[in-house]
Amino acid sequence: MHGRDSSQKPFLANVRAASPSVARGAGFANLVAAVAILVALFPPFVNQHCSVCTAAVAATLPVGALGRGADGWVFIWLGCLVGITAIGFLLGIGSRLAAIANGVSSLAALALAIFEGASAFPRVVADAQLVRGMGSLTWTLDSGFYLLLSAALLAVVTTLIMNVLPKQEGFELSRRVLARASTAVVAGWACVASLCAVGVGLLLPFAKLSCFACPSFTDDGSWSGSLISGSDGWIALVIVGLGVLAIIMGIAGRAGLAASWSAVLLCLLTLALVSFEIANASTRVLGWPTWIPTVPEQGYAVIVAGAAVASACALVMVTCNRRVLPRPVT
Repeated sequence: MHGRDSSQKPFLANVRAASPSVARGAGFANLVAAVAILVALFPPFVNQHCSVCTAAVAATLPVGALGRGADGWVFIWLGCLVGITAIGFLLGIGSRLAAIANGVSSLAALALAIFEGASAFPRVVADAQLVRGMGSLTWTLDSGFYLLLSAALLAVVTTLIMNVLPKQEGFELSRRVLARASTAVVAGWACVASLCAVGVGLLLPFAKLSCFACPSFTDDGSWSGSLISGSDGWIALVIVGLGVLAIIMGIAGRAGLAASWSAVLLCLLTLALVSFEIANASTRVLGWPTWIPTVPEQGYAVIVAGAAVASACALVMVTCNRRVLPRPVT
């Protein structure tokens, strides 16, 4: 018994010594999975086939990409959450909380990826109703689904490693970098640039109708529209403007910590508002009196990505200000 315990001690010591490197590698792999989840929005997700259609008709059958589907906006959210929490884990910013949030986001991405694959017709290809009556229609999953499923599986496996292994303290280099006042300035200007991208996204097409037998366009609504043209566009513009103002105040050294936290909250408020708007885009953005199915367009993706990056940069500012500010003398 004593010999067995002594033989286990070197093994356990080696495991503990290797844990930080393994956790760091898992964090990097998880970050790659987050990028892959976002990339999976663009390739073909599902294809349609018609056994009795002519070649000309078969060539016109809709091909669906996840980013154009009804749930594309959810994967934009999940991809950004997985990526941001992986970065926080790698930098040692709230490592344990970041790992837990990463695990929840990764599991949600995997569950939703399986759901989308099982209900891709008509969740992703809603226009399939337009070709009914032309013959026997079948559908097959394409590269977008397999990329999404692989990325979600990679995220789940790596997040398990991140949560099981000892707490990741972050790189020594990252701790030195986050202790510099110049890092807060760089993060601040990156946050301003990201919020400017959000402002551009407000002007781009935000959502469009996705329906069979849509209402007549002589009615009050429109087919596609930008968020700024909707009923709540001015609210989003004010929030972005306040976020830019808070960041500039933080860069100037005026209430740096409070300004950074204010920027974080404003960025999260932007994400919450955009999520509400995309869920009610037909009435809040396009001006229809009743709810009609819609799909997000490039404006939504730009706004969410910009607000997510701005949130991450603002969190870096918070961390820098907490490290740089002198502690009170007791």
